[in-house]
Amino acid sequence: MYEYIVGKAMSTKNGLLVLETHNIGYSIKISDATADSIRGVSTDIKIYTYLHVREDVLDLYGFRTEAERSMFLLLLSVSKIGPKNALNILSHATIDVIVNWVLSEDSKSLSTLPGIGLKTAKRVILELKTKLQKERPDWNDMGNAVTGLKEYSIAEEAVAALETLGLSRAEGLARVMDIIKNNPEIKETQILIKRALKHGH
Repeated sequence: MYEYIVGKAMSTKNGLLVLETHNIGYSIKISDATADSIRGVSTDIKIYTYLHVREDVLDLYGFRTEAERSMFLLLLSVSKIGPKNALNILSHATIDVIVNWVLSEDSKSLSTLPGIGLKTAKRVILELKTKLQKERPDWNDMGNAVTGLKEYSIAEEAVAALETLGLSRAEGLARVMDIIKNNPEIKETQILIKRALKHGH
């Protein structure tokens, strides 16, 4: 029904964006990643949308990029994954990390996301791997340069440290993954943290 809405972000609280355009305020559910990307922006922004229809509720979901919306829709296609779980996944992992986990069948890392147990993680991998390879071949090499955030990796340590310094997990992941992809030679956590702190400035 709505492809996107262009307007001014009036507030972003508790996963809800109020976007005003032509004197109408749209209440839009968003991920932490989208919230981080628009926080402090005073000019008009474009939000790609998805209208989720239930018997008694119409929920509007918004995304800063078409890629985030595409991943959201792919996650929704997995049995027993609803919009709340899909948005939660996108709030705690970047698209390239999700792609890497799915293509490498890393159910252990995927299951560390809040609300996603090992059984659900395996179902996500089973139902999405082929779809990613066929429907989004442009995403197949997204995870090649990243670690997948396996347990005790320097990436995971860096993200955890950034969270204690006030960054959201989504923002920390985005910065760390971007740095690792462009600087694969980095092997020390402290260097990664310092680069990540400077990355947003």
